[in-house]
Amino acid sequence: MIEGIFLFGSDVIRIRVEGHKVEFGNTSYGARLSTIDRLQLSKQGVEKQFPDLIDNPFWRDEAIRRFKENIKSLHGEKAIMKYIKEDLEPHGYVMKRYHQNGYREVKV
Repeated sequence: MIEGIFLFGSDVIRIRVEGHKVEFGNTSYGARLSTIDRLQLSKQGVEKQFPDLIDNPFWRDEAIRRFKENIKSLHGEKAIMKYIKEDLEPHGYVMKRYHQNGYREVKV
């Protein structure tokens, strides 16, 4: 298990990777963790990532399916966390700390 702590403005975002299961949490919602299925996705953000979904009425379901397929194609929790970190950084998310398998946190 790897857990990353990100800052986005004044919010603290937690992302936990266990195997191929990715969970997201936010301090503004009580830091409860949930899968990508329960997250609010921005239509503009999805269209930037996947331009072919602009006119698709099922854009949200297709974006979630593609995210899950991409996660399954990556090998190892470190590779998944690296992918998520690189995907979030251009949008203003800053990774501050992470810890792996319950060991001491490491500052980034």
